[in-house]
Amino acid sequence: MPEVAKALQAGLAKAPDAVLKQALATPLGHLASFLGYADGSMPEVAKAIRAGLAKAPDAVLKQALATPLDQLASFLGYADGSMPEVAKAIRAGLAKDPDAVLKQALATPLEHLASFLRYADGKIPEVAKALQASLAKAPDAVLKQALATPLDHLASFLGYARTKMADVEKVFQNQLLTGVNLSKIVDRAVLDGPEKLYALCKHDRAYGQILPMIDVEAWSRRWNNFNFGSPSWFAGFASLCYSLNRDALVGPIAAAVVRIARAEDFSSPGITMRHLTFVVTAPHGCTPGEVERFFSRCITPDWLKAQYSSPDASVGALAGAVRSIAMSEQESVRRYFLHPALLQRLLAEQPTNGQASRHVAEWLQLLSATRLLGYDVTMRLQPMDSRAISEALKVWPPGPVDQGIQPIESGLWAGLREWCHIMQQPLIVASVTAEAILGQFRAADPLGRIRVAALNAVMIDWLERSQDQGWKLVADPVSLLHAVENQLRVKQKSEIGKETFL
Repeated sequence: MPEVAKALQAGLAKAPDAVLKQALATPLGHLASFLGYADGSMPEVAKAIRAGLAKAPDAVLKQALATPLDQLASFLGYADGSMPEVAKAIRAGLAKDPDAVLKQALATPLEHLASFLRYADGKIPEVAKALQASLAKAPDAVLKQALATPLDHLASFLGYARTKMADVEKVFQNQLLTGVNLSKIVDRAVLDGPEKLYALCKHDRAYGQILPMIDVEAWSRRWNNFNFGSPSWFAGFASLCYSLNRDALVGPIAAAVVRIARAEDFSSPGITMRHLTFVVTAPHGCTPGEVERFFSRCITPDWLKAQYSSPDASVGALAGAVRSIAMSEQESVRRYFLHPALLQRLLAEQPTNGQASRHVAEWLQLLSATRLLGYDVTMRLQPMDSRAISEALKVWPPGPVDQGIQPIESGLWAGLREWCHIMQQPLIVASVTAEAILGQFRAADPLGRIRVAALNAVMIDWLERSQDQGWKLVADPVSLLHAVENQLRVKQKSEIGKETFL
């Protein structure tokens, strides 16, 4: 209705006194928004208001002292550029009345308080300093506010406190994670959900002690049927839970994503293969049909092609994502991720002599992941000299044997096995390194993952045969994928035999 807007603008321009009166009664945050609009659409009205405000500093200051601090920061941000004399008068008035500012601060949600304090640090440091000191003397009031604050907003405030009030932040954390306050934070976590909880734990890992206290049934009831939108935070949240043995908190969230997510949730620029694979490989408990409908709804072949081809996806990151899918127990999941663009990327990234050792190591991981996913086809690879491969193995040296083989090490050595198979070329490696890797594979706990257990068994067999050859890695005639599938069939027959015997 441009004609209505035009008429309103004309009317306002003819009644500057009435407009100024209304401006002086308008919360300053809203006034800043109006003036931002007026600057472009009715500059004469904006100019008149700015002039009127400059002539009524006491009224403006009174309004400022009654304005929530986040809105006050917004108004001052506008005023600094468009009416600096008004901004200067407000800042001077705030500096003269620290008690009023503190009273307002204690009534301001913490995330908004942090926003104001950041502004004050730069423009009115004496006010910021006074507020910081006063807040340190009123821990109970701040704590009460914290317990009523969404966890992601609490993380924002704590982030500010860490840089400007480090001692306060430490005391504050101890209070939040003790006794009844911790119970309240746990209740808040169930209310706020995974994204906000992850924001708090990302600020400080100490808040991870909240996770073991969350009731899984209450968590599931609250979140297993929720539309989360774009799950850009999911990988971080899942990793946090896995590291704390709280896989049970991940399942309901992944199930909700699988069942409810829309195509637009996975089309935003920040969503990559990594995010998708964390969802798909989580313990979501969804049926194969539900997973297939999720793929059909959200993940198109063009999306996969873009992910596999994107230069923004590093070889190492892509290898990790593909490997996690290749280890899925559901064949339909593995099959869905097969796309010619993946094979093209693998071949295009083949290392050349003199290329960085890290690239060689990551490419070997991508080789094993791609082949395990299902691209067990004849391919021509460029030769690599033994020195380049030896240097690549140093990029991720073996860790402690008793910790078992880690995914990156497993992918690297599985890629080495597959390279020897394709090239039909044995390779001598350092015995100390190879012995440690064999020990790690033997110590590995697949945690009930059948396909991972089969891969580990194949790798142990290959490494033991190579050990018998004085650590000349065997150029196995059987591909990695076929060896894993054979191992799975042997395992299945063994289980059937046990059932028949019983």
